[in-house]
Amino acid sequence: MQEPMYIIQKPMSAKGKCVHCKMVFPDDELRLGFRETPAAIEKGPWKWNHVTCVPVDRWDTAEDVYGEVDEIPGVATTEGASRIVRLAHSNARANAMRRANATAQHEAEKVAEKEREDSRKAAEKAKAKAEKAAAKEAEKIVKAEAKAAEKVAKVAALEAKVKMAQTAVNTAAKSLVKALDFDSPEKTADASRIKNKCVVLVGTLHGMSRADAKTAITAAGGHWRDTITCKTELIVLGQSKSSALEKAEKTAEQKQIDTITGDDLLEEFRLAGVSDVKAPAKTAKKKREDEEVEGVTRGGKTRRTSLSAA
Repeated sequence: MQEPMYIIQKPMSAKGKCVHCKMVFPDDELRLGFRETPAAIEKGPWKWNHVTCVPVDRWDTAEDVYGEVDEIPGVATTEGASRIVRLAHSNARANAMRRANATAQHEAEKVAEKEREDSRKAAEKAKAKAEKAAAKEAEKIVKAEAKAAEKVAKVAALEAKVKMAQTAVNTAAKSLVKALDFDSPEKTADASRIKNKCVVLVGTLHGMSRADAKTAITAAGGHWRDTITCKTELIVLGQSKSSALEKAEKTAEQKQIDTITGDDLLEEFRLAGVSDVKAPAKTAKKKREDEEVEGVTRGGKTRRTSLSAA
């Protein structure tokens, strides 16, 4: 395939026109002739541009064909043509860049405007959707409140009935307990939760020392243990630090040991009739005589010891 052909020359007649601006060429102005299609390359004719009207891609093609634009045929033989051609090529390139930048900016503005419009429409749509959802939710809340109020009224009526029934049951239970004398130790012994069981008390009991609690557990038929072991059958959660109680509850759960509260144990003592049981008093140490006495040390020497007065 033949390469395009280009030529630089001044007009040879006043009839030729620029294919870009359609203006007639002045006699002394340079023009660029070109043959770029296969048919034109082979047979002609030449087409012409003012050098100031030549697009940058045509200049670039001519530069590729001849190496430099001032190497186009006719430039060397025309006075001042080299400078004019180079300046025209440079201007065409600058104009093309400005047009490209303007086009890119215009496209960017169009994209930004479209994005703004899309955002506005999306915001309006979201707002309408949110308002619709809010109205629907408000309607649900109103219905739920009305339903809840109705339930509250029903529950209040039911609680009143339950309270009346509970009062009647409590009255009947008290009468039955009084008639059967459940507080008797003999009748409650079989139901005791500590009898014949190894019991560990965590902490203390309200109004009772650990020593008294130990004595009461033993009196009620239980077996006092100081620490939790594999033989422990009941753990009493008394008054102690929360960490100690939590540890005891966890151990009871792991070892499947029954637990009761300190109040439950006091109730067991009451039912067993051992609430007032006290631990035996400890034997007091012999007091030394309140006077100076002579004694003998382990080494066999005599010493004198002074004691305070009672």
